Amino acid sequence: MYVGFMFFSAWVVYREKNLQVALLWIISIMILGNFPAGVYAFLSLQTSGKNWRRFWMGKHAEIE
Repeated sequence: MYVGFMFFSAWVVYREKNLQVALLWIISIMILGNFPAGVYAFLSLQTSGKNWRRFWMGKHAEIE
């Protein structure tokens, strides 16, 4: 449980452009559990435009 939370939190921090937004997501996941994590993954999938690289890497996919 804690390992999954740490991996998902690291992915959110890596993916987000704004650290405050990432921290808000992490705190909501910490308090509410998997529901906000699912919402974050769903929103990430919707905003990626069917680009798996953008889904996984977020801001880092636009560098190259």
